[in-house]
This record gives sequence, C-alpha cells and structure tokens, in this order.
Amino acid sequence: IGCFSCKSINHDNPACEDKFNNTAGYYKQNCWASRTGRIGKFPGTQCIKMIAEDEDSGYSMLVRDCVVDNGGTNAETEIGRMGHCGWMRVIKFNDRRMRGCLVTCDTDGCNGTQSVYSISILTLLFLLGVFYQT
Repeated sequence: IGCFSCKSINHDNPACEDKFNNTAGYYKQNCWASRTGRIGKFPGTQCIKMIAEDEDSGYSMLVRDCVVDNGGTNAETEIGRMGHCGWMRVIKFNDRRMRGCLVTCDTDGCNGTQSVYSISILTLLFLLGVFYQT
C-alpha cells in the first residue's frame, strides 16, 4: 500500500498538518512498517493518521504513516479493524493528559485528507509511545 508518511510535533511541520499539503515528498509508494512480535519491516496493509493533544498544555502531535495487520483476532492489536472515528476519552501518557483520535484506511494515499476507520485507546497509547521517542 502507498501511504503518506510525516509527523508534526507542536505544529513544527505545517505541511503535514490539516489542511494537508499532499506533496510527493511525503508519499511512500511501498510503505513498510513493524509487525508485533517480529523483527524487521513488512509491507504495510493500512495507512494511518493520528492526532493527539495534551489537554492541559496544548502539546500536539499529528502522524501519518502505514501499519501492518498482524493476522490476529483482537481489535486492540489490529488497528485497521475498527469502524468509526471520534475523539477518545482522556488518557494519561508520560504524565500528560492526552486526547486523540487515530484513523485508518486501506487504499493508496488515503491518509491524506480523509479518514474512514478508528482504533482503540490502547493502540493510540502504543503509537504515542513509538512516535514520542522519535
């Protein structure tokens, strides 16, 4: 799958933010991602767009990338399997109270401006951890 891949932390990359500037520089034709319990990268199966904000300080994060379906049966670990998007309840992450949404889709370039699926709060926590470290 081809997905847009970029991140904006505290609005440091306006071209990645909404209204998205879908330039070819952000597009990965063959997007690869990590797989749960495996070493290395695998062909992506869904594209994602994650938005999260610290409700106290306003710290914000927007990430566009791809993910891999791990073949499991649990929607908590398979982020491409939920059916709607809405703002999540408040979560605590690294002593920050975060509110956010993660959407997934499964067609080339679909994580540009439109979104069709959402995921669980546990997966959002995992992705916040991954992208907060980078």
